[in-house]
Amino acid sequence: DGMGQTVNFDSDKKEDRETVAGKEMSKMLDVPATVIIDKYTGKVTETNKKVIIADETNPMASLMGNANSAEASTAAVFFYIPNGKKVGDKWSDSVNEAGMKGLKNFELQSIVANVATIAIKTKSNGTILKEAQGMKFEIAMDGTGEGVIIVDTKTFLVKKSTLNNDVNGTLDMMGQSVPLTIKSTANSVFQ
Repeated sequence: DGMGQTVNFDSDKKEDRETVAGKEMSKMLDVPATVIIDKYTGKVTETNKKVIIADETNPMASLMGNANSAEASTAAVFFYIPNGKKVGDKWSDSVNEAGMKGLKNFELQSIVANVATIAIKTKSNGTILKEAQGMKFEIAMDGTGEGVIIVDTKTFLVKKSTLNNDVNGTLDMMGQSVPLTIKSTANSVFQ
């Protein structure tokens, strides 16, 4: 929701892929990437992923740009549980990128037959400065998220994940300030 408009996108619906937001999101789907993951930290250390350039004439494109990073793509498929973690253990990971700061808190809830269930809670805030069609704009955001990740403990492949996000903020451009609300639910199942 923003500037009086609501945008929904379902990659399985052809009509959604034909919208302005859908055309930008579609560029990020079905793009292969080869990555190297550090076996001790779980971080992506190298990638040959083709970089997708956002359409600078479309301000929505620049907002979606981080969704196609190698790290984001890899995190959706692999989840590394730090060595020695037992049921009930908690750990955190921080992110500081492009004006946004974030914290991810994890808790290992269970391990049954080599399948781990991890609860995740996220917090993020910051300001993103962008330019589109010669106009500069600033987006201030404050968000939280909560979900569950189910992982195969032998391969670290994500079997299923759910994450609900709530983001509130403002879009400031040309002396105008517009409230911005984003609510999203991401469900992934890998077979």
